[in-house]
Amino acid sequence: MTGKFIITRDHLAQLGACESGMDFFDQTYPEGKAEYQDMLDKAVAGGHTDYATWLLEKVGPTEDVLEVEEINSKELDIVFAGRVFAKLGIIVRRLIAGGGIKAGSGIKAGEGIEAGGGIEAGWGIKAGEGIEAGGGIEAGEGIKASWGIKAGEGIEAGSGIKAGEGIKAGSGIEAGGGYGIYAGLRVKVTNREYRTIRAKHKPDNIMCGECKEKHMYYYNGAGQRYDLPERPLEPEENRYETVRNRQRLGSTGKPGNRGTTGLRAVHTAPDGERDED
Repeated sequence: MTGKFIITRDHLAQLGACESGMDFFDQTYPEGKAEYQDMLDKAVAGGHTDYATWLLEKVGPTEDVLEVEEINSKELDIVFAGRVFAKLGIIVRRLIAGGGIKAGSGIKAGEGIEAGGGIEAGWGIKAGEGIEAGGGIEAGEGIKASWGIKAGEGIEAGSGIKAGEGIKAGSGIEAGGGYGIYAGLRVKVTNREYRTIRAKHKPDNIMCGECKEKHMYYYNGAGQRYDLPERPLEPEENRYETVRNRQRLGSTGKPGNRGTTGLRAVHTAPDGERDED
């Protein structure tokens, strides 16, 4: 799909657009239809970045690429359905991309930075609010957010990683050059939930925050959890296959009977969380 994708008034209503959003569409596109990316651009230009982010969430990313030399406007909001690439740096108020974001030097936003894919900067990444990526976050220098930092994959910085709230990564978190990792810098010490660092393995150099590692565990049919170290050791692929077989056959060995003693799922998740199929 590209940004030329046509959205009609009926389609917009089916997506659940609010009344004010429908009114804005009618005023902007009296013919009752418009190109997807143009709708995002017009919404942002009209002071309705919230309309644009809503539409991006509903319709999804495109294959388009916005390639520029640099972006330097502290008052600019960008909502682009595809990937954003700047040969030099990016300085904006708010940056949201359906795909990834990449800059040859730094990325700085007065408010938030959000990407459906990864975020990569040759220098540092800084946001006045949060930083969120569906993929990994990688910076040649530091990563700093006044709110939280969240990545679907790993987080890697050439120097320190600082977040006003929590830090969450689908895999590892690494701060380079002997620098530290700081979470919860803007919340009370007693607010443990918002100063948590969640990663597959405990990162080195945690200077502030509490780490919760992801690990493998089972749930049985009664909802009881078994951590892997408490169970017989066997190859991981066998453990998954055992679960699939028991789900398919049940404890009686008959197809379609899950049983009450068969294992239900194997996943990685932080302590205290339940992450199942």
